[in-house]
Amino acid sequence: MRTALDRAATRIDGKFAGKPEVEAAIRDTIGETYIDLGLNVEGRKQLERALELRRRVLGADNLRTLETMGHLAGILSSSEAEVFYSQIVRIRRRVLGHASVSWICWRDFDEIDGVECGDVEKRARTATVGDLKV
Repeated sequence: MRTALDRAATRIDGKFAGKPEVEAAIRDTIGETYIDLGLNVEGRKQLERALELRRRVLGADNLRTLETMGHLAGILSSSEAEVFYSQIVRIRRRVLGHASVSWICWRDFDEIDGVECGDVEKRARTATVGDLKV
């Protein structure tokens, strides 16, 4: 698996010229796969490049850009991750009118940008995923 992933990662450069959205999606997937294999350094490299591409092409407010930010934040230190997660919550509130944050709270944060994670977790036990909006 690692060999195939390494080959795919090295073959991306220049292969998707003119198709940055495709390249970003592939890099995001490869980055997540590396992380699933415990190879965070390799995963981070792919996710950082995917994030650069998505910010440039789709913009910082795009939900796919925010998804990649969340993937990257998952392997960062708590202080670095909190910065990313706070940005994600603020952008989701502005763009969507709410911020679904239950997926953030697993990182042991007590609060993300004014949203108390304990409250989200308590509500999650009795609500459907679509109900978890703050």
